[in-house]
Amino acid sequence: MDRLVQAIVLVEDLAGARRSMEASGLTAVDGGRHPGRGTANLIVPFGRQYLELLAVIDEAEAHASPHGRPVLEALSARGPGLARWSVEPADIEETARRVGHPI
Repeated sequence: MDRLVQAIVLVEDLAGARRSMEASGLTAVDGGRHPGRGTANLIVPFGRQYLELLAVIDEAEAHASPHGRPVLEALSARGPGLARWSVEPADIEETARRVGHPI
């Protein structure tokens, strides 16, 4: 069975997101700033899985970055919310063959 590894949620305010998580009894730890991207994150761990809260912290830097622009665009188009998730397949070799990628 495949295993959910992470879910990335876009937020507009990391400090507010931290307060919200902690008010719910969850721990939010600094994930860090992403140099050159204009973004930063918080990590909410759940054992081997985690929730990543991702925000733009420098709009000019994000506009200039091919990695920051999609975050700005998603926040502008859809607002805060689930952006993507990552799954670890039970059989990575079979998955790689199926999608045609070498491991």
